[in-house]
Amino acid sequence: MRDEMLNMELSLSLEEAKYVSDRWRLDYNHHLPHSVLDWMAPAAISASWPAAVAGQGCAAGGSAAPRPLPHTPNATETLTPSGT
Repeated sequence: MRDEMLNMELSLSLEEAKYVSDRWRLDYNHHLPHSVLDWMAPAAISASWPAAVAGQGCAAGGSAAPRPLPHTPNATETLTPSGT
């Protein structure tokens, strides 16, 4: 995402950055073909799946929710101010 969108756009406000990222995400998931998906958009692939398969989560029958990350320090704790 960084190379394809964030490094290519200059946002002057947080609202503008959110708008641009939302537009990019919608285009990426609904219109942009992916080679790994046989040149179809992810939304087209997921729409073609049966409802029973789409609602199962991971193949092992568990949740597809991401696991929590271990505690890491805040970025403000680890960054050094410029000019020091």
